[in-house]
Amino acid sequence: MELFLANLLRAFFSIFVIMDILGNIPIFLSMSSRFKKKDKKKIANRAVISAGILLLIFLFIGKFVLNFFGISISSFKIAGGLIILIVGIEMVLGISFKEKKYSLYEFAVVPLATPLITGPGVITTIIILSEQAAYS
Repeated sequence: MELFLANLLRAFFSIFVIMDILGNIPIFLSMSSRFKKKDKKKIANRAVISAGILLLIFLFIGKFVLNFFGISISSFKIAGGLIILIVGIEMVLGISFKEKKYSLYEFAVVPLATPLITGPGVITTIIILSEQAAYS
C-alpha cells in the first residue's frame, strides 16, 4: 500500500509540474478578456474536460496511437513545442496569424486544452508513467 501511495504521489506531482496550470492562467485570462464571467467558466470547464479526455486516451492507448502513426516521442515533443512557440509569438509580439476574435469555445480546445494543459510533456509523462506501472 505504501508503494502504491508513493507511486501515486510521484505521478501526481510529475504531471502537476509539467502541466503548469499556474503558468497557463495568464494565457487564459488574456485570451478570454472580452467574455463575461459566466462564459469564462464555460470555457474553462470545456478546456479542462477536453484536456482530461485527451489525457485518459493517452493513458490507456497513447503508445499504440503514436506507434500506429509512426510518431516518436521526440517528434511529438517538437510538434507540441512549435505550437506553443507560435502561440507565444502571437501573445508576446502581438503578431496575429489569424483573426483575433475568438468564438465562445474556439480556444477552449486548441490551444488551451492541448497543447497548453495536456501538451507533449504531459502526454509523454503519462505514457512513461503507464509503462513504468505496467512493469512494477
